[in-house]
Amino acid sequence: MPKIHTLIEEFLVALKHNAKMEPSFKGDANIIQIMLREPKYYNQLIKMNQIDKYCVFCNQTTINEGLVDESQHFRCLYNIRPVFPGHTLIIPKTHYSRFSLMPSEHATDFVNFTQLVTKALRSIYSTDSIEYLIQEGEHSGQSISHLHLHLMPRQLNDLPSDIDWMDYFANMEHKAKLLTVEERQQCAKKIKQEMIRIRSDNRKP
Repeated sequence: MPKIHTLIEEFLVALKHNAKMEPSFKGDANIIQIMLREPKYYNQLIKMNQIDKYCVFCNQTTINEGLVDESQHFRCLYNIRPVFPGHTLIIPKTHYSRFSLMPSEHATDFVNFTQLVTKALRSIYSTDSIEYLIQEGEHSGQSISHLHLHLMPRQLNDLPSDIDWMDYFANMEHKAKLLTVEERQQCAKKIKQEMIRIRSDNRKP
């Protein structure tokens, strides 16, 4: 592990002098995620306007492909591999890797926005059950080191009774059908329209 941290530190020093510098560990996803997980590393990438090259949830192309809606501090994306229909993600606009690092002044926005997305999902998918999941840290199964909350509409008997939920999720998270950009955008549009309707109803006297 000390060698990995040395590699990251040497790369960040070199990057300050050459913005086009490629890391020697470019093909090693594990080292990239360590760099994106630790504030002492990713804050340097943010300051150098390089974070979008390494974090998929900071990349504007990725955001545009799956964007449902956004609030002041957060975005909702339709997952590229939905474990269940309606599987969406709430992510912060600013890169940080852990729920425990969320600025306290953003908490109200996070709750309000998540509740709005939840209401839209319950309406569209005709369910009163939503699964929430946050994985924090490498050993929790967090594969992308940018905080993300999974919202998954659930239905009665949507899993065989002999399958453990977390085993199923861990298996399907990377094996579920990969949606095309068009499929993601169609799903995202449907959810956004329902969120707009809910907002409009809430404003009525």
